[in-house]
Amino acid sequence: MANGYWYQTGLESCSCSDKNFSYTTFHECILENMNFCNSNLYGARFINCTIRNCQFHKADLRMAKFIDCSWENVTFEQADTTYSVFSKKGIPVEEFSEEQWEYMLLAE
Repeated sequence: MANGYWYQTGLESCSCSDKNFSYTTFHECILENMNFCNSNLYGARFINCTIRNCQFHKADLRMAKFIDCSWENVTFEQADTTYSVFSKKGIPVEEFSEEQWEYMLLAE
């Protein structure tokens, strides 16, 4: 699934753990009850997505971009967020550790 492109798609109740989604774009998608644990999301793009009840435990989110997304009940425990970019609006601040914040980037 690397380099994929999803547009206005609803993805629900899927286990995507240990999968390769590097450089995949999710544009105006609804992601609900998704398990991205241990997945490779290096360089992935999430643009104007609704992300609800999803897990990114130990996911590789390096260089990923989350732009204008809405969040509800999402976990990023032990995810690598190095140089990932998040829009300031609506970011689930409480879900990130101090270590994760150290190398994350925030966009307006």
